[in-house]
Amino acid sequence: MNQLLMFFIIFLSFFLGAGFGSFIKKQAFESQDWKILKWHQNLMAYRLIPSGARVFKKDRVLIALKVDTSHIEKEGRVLE
Repeated sequence: MNQLLMFFIIFLSFFLGAGFGSFIKKQAFESQDWKILKWHQNLMAYRLIPSGARVFKKDRVLIALKVDTSHIEKEGRVLE
């Protein structure tokens, strides 16, 4: 009986931890300032598209994340 109770506690702890971690990951991802950019042929550049705009199969689309650069040193930062 003691082993069954221990198994149940471990099983429950694992799934509660996995569920909580998944929730935190989703919240962190959705709270970011995501921007959707679409290639504009006449300007030869990507432009910000408004919410509700249509995207078609052959469109060139980027999803970008605004990065706060105020914490980067004067020398800059190497991106890898």
